[in-house]
Amino acid sequence: MPTSPPFSPAWGLALLALLHTTLLAQQEEKVEASFIPNYTIGNLGYSVIGDSNFDEGEGNLSQGQFDAELLAPLSLQDEWKLTAGVRYRLNTLDFVGRDLPFSNSLDLHRLEIPLNLWIDHSDRWNFWLRASPGLYSDFDSISGDDFTFSALALGSYQWTETLSVAVGGYYSRDLGNERLLPAAGFIWKPDPHWSLALTVPRVELAYAPTRDWLLAARAYPSGGGWNISGVDGDKNADLNFSSVRAGLGVERRLFGKVWGSVDGGWQFAQELELDGAGSADFSEDLDDTWFVNFGIKLRF
Repeated sequence: MPTSPPFSPAWGLALLALLHTTLLAQQEEKVEASFIPNYTIGNLGYSVIGDSNFDEGEGNLSQGQFDAELLAPLSLQDEWKLTAGVRYRLNTLDFVGRDLPFSNSLDLHRLEIPLNLWIDHSDRWNFWLRASPGLYSDFDSISGDDFTFSALALGSYQWTETLSVAVGGYYSRDLGNERLLPAAGFIWKPDPHWSLALTVPRVELAYAPTRDWLLAARAYPSGGGWNISGVDGDKNADLNFSSVRAGLGVERRLFGKVWGSVDGGWQFAQELELDGAGSADFSEDLDDTWFVNFGIKLRF
């Protein structure tokens, strides 16, 4: 039975941000010595993705993706911080030479309102609670199935001066599916220029030769799920697209806290599935392809 992808890309990013924050909190006097920039609080990005052929039968998929995110502080205290924000993503899917039970050209939207509570419990322990209601839809017809909710509860421990570990849990309810998964990860910073982060399901090796440049090799899940209308006539159903991205990225400080970024590589393990449309349900793989992402980021 088709199901939505088990891993959310935001899950790995949340772990990464928490671990970075813990390292900086524990080494407050040494922040100036680190060349690795902190996590992103604002982002604009666009991905150009190569066409992918279906593994079985004729036809291909053409994709594009636009991302925007901004976080803002609501209250900043010595021992806790409360932030809220907005995240928006537009995926365009165009199917050529393929007969499908829905429109061959789709504009799919993901809108989320994340609320974050950071707790600095001690020099070694930090906690992060995150609640994020959202809407995953084609916006043609809005129903209860379009609304989603996810939550994170994470604790980070400063194991040594260079190693931080995190454990916790991730919950989501979207497209009629509920998931409760464990979360774990670590970040190792052997010196001010290097960082290795394994925050399941994301891995990243970063190198900062100066304070104005950042190079990275990373792999992470991509894709998403949406409730769409007009399926097999007039039905609503869940469309899920999953993939994995692996590649290299370059970031350059443009001015102040604003950075420009370019990254690209290979997008593979691609799968498209339709669930909830009865006899029209399907699950199909697509060939691997390339991607290039251009972005502007706002960093602490």
